[in-house]
Amino acid sequence: MATFTREALHELVWSEPMRDIAARFHVSDVGLKKICARADISTPYRGYWAKLAAGKRVFKAPLGPRPPGLSYGISIGTGGGTRSPTDPETELAKSPPLEPVFSEPLQSVEARIRSLFRKAPFVRSLDQPHPEIGKRLQWDADQLVKWRWHKPLFDSPFEQRRLKLLNSLFLALAGAGMRLSIGDKAARHTSVQICDTYVRFHLDHPRARKPDPWDETYIHGGKVDLLRLEIRGWDGPDRQTVWQETDADNLERHLAEIAVTLVLVGEVIARRYAMQAYQRGVDHRKEMALELERRRVEAERQERKRLAELERERRDALLAQAHAWRTAEDIRAFVALAVERAGHAASDASLRRWKAWALGVAERMDPLNSLAISEIEPDLTGEDANLTSAQT
Repeated sequence: MATFTREALHELVWSEPMRDIAARFHVSDVGLKKICARADISTPYRGYWAKLAAGKRVFKAPLGPRPPGLSYGISIGTGGGTRSPTDPETELAKSPPLEPVFSEPLQSVEARIRSLFRKAPFVRSLDQPHPEIGKRLQWDADQLVKWRWHKPLFDSPFEQRRLKLLNSLFLALAGAGMRLSIGDKAARHTSVQICDTYVRFHLDHPRARKPDPWDETYIHGGKVDLLRLEIRGWDGPDRQTVWQETDADNLERHLAEIAVTLVLVGEVIARRYAMQAYQRGVDHRKEMALELERRRVEAERQERKRLAELERERRDALLAQAHAWRTAEDIRAFVALAVERAGHAASDASLRRWKAWALGVAERMDPLNSLAISEIEPDLTGEDANLTSAQT
């Protein structure tokens, strides 16, 4: 898998045919075109390369502004899944993460977003709702038919108005290419997908408890009452992300502003995620550098330990040889003294046999014996040479 900035991918798709690029990254040319379309990157038109090869005049489409909420890095190819154990040298050999650069200020992005929502009308009817709203209404109706004791979720005037506001906002956002989703049957877990970024928002009575995946105790009944809409995820400069209705002001007047803020929050979250991903990459490389240094130090420690153990073994062997040589010398001296004291009896056969046997024991024990030396002489090649070099 390869990751590109939007600018780098634009240059790549205009530098060689899409089919060649797709084959290099093991994707189809159709899939690559979809990736480019999602990032709002124009691709060469039909006949572009043939005209270029023939020397005819061609037009290269410029790169337009970055869509709000788009991830900074655009990945192409297969990869991911379970990560193998990290190898520091392999990780450090990769290119360091590029710090995200957002040249367009948020004020300019907001101006582009506002052009998408010049109008966001309040739709007073639920006859043709947004598909997500329609699913919830259909589910509620099906439950009423299936179970006579089912209590309708959206029949009260309060819920009807709340659902109409939600539907109006959904239709406005969908008209600008955003995807909407509802995560519960009571239509409290609402979110909008702006390119690659999800923004959650909540519309309910001001005193309603925050939605909980395991708690469905919401306000469903009652007359038309005040509503409160909250957008979550904003961490930029001061900006209104909560709209609280009053008797003199209602949410219908602020649908366009709410839609603009939702998309702008998606851009802010996307930028925050990009910076966080970059920082994680930087921190990861630092960790890999520290791990590589730790492994180097540990390897040196283990080598010193090995050489020290080898030196201890040779020293013990040397002491054993010296002891054996001393013992052999003591035996020879003892035999000589015993023979001297025997005097005239030195020619006795039993004494001769004992002498021969005792001196044989001394010869076999003596490490200076030529046969013994060839067996115990250290090999000063390879590791032994390293040991000698380290000792000197």
